[in-house]
Amino acid sequence: MSDSKHTYVYLGSGSYGASILKQLLASDAAQCLKVVTLPDAKVGRKQRLTPTAVKNIAEEHACEIVEVTSSEEIVSALEGIEPDFIVVCDFGLILKQSVIDLPRLEILNVHPSLLPKWRGASPIRAAIRAGDKLSGVSIMRVVKRLDAGPVYISQGFDISEMEYNAVFRRAAHIGSDLLLETFDLVASGVTPAEQEGDPEYCYKLLKSDGMLDFHEHSAEDVVNMLRSYLDWPTVYFEYEGVRFRVLEATTSPMALKPGEFLVADGLLHIGASSGSVSIVEFQPESKRAMKVSHFVRGKHDFFPRQ
Repeated sequence: MSDSKHTYVYLGSGSYGASILKQLLASDAAQCLKVVTLPDAKVGRKQRLTPTAVKNIAEEHACEIVEVTSSEEIVSALEGIEPDFIVVCDFGLILKQSVIDLPRLEILNVHPSLLPKWRGASPIRAAIRAGDKLSGVSIMRVVKRLDAGPVYISQGFDISEMEYNAVFRRAAHIGSDLLLETFDLVASGVTPAEQEGDPEYCYKLLKSDGMLDFHEHSAEDVVNMLRSYLDWPTVYFEYEGVRFRVLEATTSPMALKPGEFLVADGLLHIGASSGSVSIVEFQPESKRAMKVSHFVRGKHDFFPRQ
């Protein structure tokens, strides 16, 4: 390694953090001294002990890995090393000042939003759900307040026609590039700028966040929820005691009252609080995914017909 390489310790756990780490490790511009992540946790119905996504990437690249549950354990794990930077991304722990003060140059966070908009746990999904046309990535200094640190650099991109996975991939690619650029900015003495404007916050999503209420949600809301929540927490509605997971839907020209259901032309049209939606494909509870046209052929009178 040449003396010009920046050194860093990486703190991360989730899938976005894993994507950023993977791209950092592919670069020759910086050296990872250690990866710090949360311990393996029981996941799923079978409660299998599962490593974090970041741990999986770190193992693939033979990184030194430390699992922690507190700031005190982080301080202990980093004793004797002095990285230029600590990088925090999708980590899962609130850091105390004792960790913030550790790196020689700076502690940085990669946050997939244009701060101060969408501080918090689910910024990509929040931006899509809200119908934002623009999102992006910000590289900021970590402070004790949630996602409130001054920003070194940010870059936006159009998300108006994109679904979650596409935005995620784009934000991960941009984030890793911006982070390496920020290493150089910090080393050259550039100072970050305080965030401007009123912050908006997002939170860790629950399964219930995907439940459709056609008296509250507009047709545009439904389409945006599907773009954002398709894989988690999923988008679903209930009718006659049966839950249906929505897999494909569009806005509909049908003029229906909120909560009114109508089958026409092989689609299920539903009135929303504003406008209507056409359900193209769904998955009835305990059944396989299917086109609505297939379902209504077998259950001709389940939904009202035109």
